[in-house]
Amino acid sequence: MEREPASDYSHMEITTNINKLKYKLEHPGTEVDINLYGSLRQAFENIKPSELTWRDPEASMVLSDESDMIKNLGRRQKNVFLEPRENMKCDIPELVEMERNGETWRNPAFMSSISRSEQSEGIYISDIIMPLLRSSLRDLLNGDICLSTAERQSLASKARRNAGVVEERMGKKPDIMGLMKQDEKIIELMYLESSRILCSNSKKADDGTLDGVSFIDALCRPVGNQFGIVGIQIAGTTIRLNVLMKDLGGIPRYFHLDHAEIPLLPHASHTKALIRLLLTLRNIMIVNKSLLLRALEQASTHPPRNVGPSPTVSSPPYNN
Repeated sequence: MEREPASDYSHMEITTNINKLKYKLEHPGTEVDINLYGSLRQAFENIKPSELTWRDPEASMVLSDESDMIKNLGRRQKNVFLEPRENMKCDIPELVEMERNGETWRNPAFMSSISRSEQSEGIYISDIIMPLLRSSLRDLLNGDICLSTAERQSLASKARRNAGVVEERMGKKPDIMGLMKQDEKIIELMYLESSRILCSNSKKADDGTLDGVSFIDALCRPVGNQFGIVGIQIAGTTIRLNVLMKDLGGIPRYFHLDHAEIPLLPHASHTKALIRLLLTLRNIMIVNKSLLLRALEQASTHPPRNVGPSPTVSSPPYNN
């Protein structure tokens, strides 16, 4: 895909962010990260900010497990970087029965490629995606997650986009958000973007989930390398589960945890992969809620200090 040029303002943001990231890499938060940070500093010497755009995670001070920089690390450094990702994954217990989505398979709307092509994004979300999420997040041990399909404006995105500007800007409006309410605060824990069942290749570009972490940092400081904002991308029948978390040095790491096919027809292997992804999502949300509640309790007596705006570089206006 051809890389679109960045505006002069975006170039200034990107250059500032790269310099800040280099500075952070000089101050690892733990001894385990010393060699990793050293290797990343060397890698950044070969990066020219002028060649980056808002699509590059590094431009927003984010290190992605799918970037060439991380893939080219030595085995030991790569294992250190990926350890939080591996800790979040889970396997399907042998005792779990795979409940087939029989209602979907018996629904004429999804039985043929022609009928599937006629279904809107809204029908796909209401009839397929929402039931999957509800089954994954039902009866959590530490309270429910509210799933909103109102396409409401993300408060985290609005806060980031309006930092340092005079004219108010709209935040992103994800198709679904996972919300929790605590002490009259609404906190965004999960974002989901979806396409229709049949979609174009351009729709398969990864929708960012880079807003939430900085917004939560303004409320409290959850444990690094453990708490993460969840981003789910659905392009066609492929679902991808991603998490954005900060390491102990304060650098965001973006992990692709799992992906699966959403079976619209009976297919055991697809069902197993999807259940694994949904179980991973469930475990992450349980852990995230516990970590966040603990951090909010601590913040009530010790508010976070030195909270800066999110460094995320905005997409061009015509993509907002």
